[in-house]
Amino acid sequence: STVFTLQPGTIISTGTPGGVAAAMKPPKWLKAGDTVRIEIERIGFIENRVIEEPAETARLG
Repeated sequence: STVFTLQPGTIISTGTPGGVAAAMKPPKWLKAGDTVRIEIERIGFIENRVIEEPAETARLG
């Protein structure tokens, strides 16, 4: 990349995958305790647990 230095483990993701929960009726959103897993066949996976952002850092705008 000429703009960003890519490090081992960097995930490049674009667009919204099919079955996205925001399109469900009613929509679903990630919440503290949920797990997000990204897997590439024959390479491996990365898995992260969603945590709640401390109130003092949760600012909009």
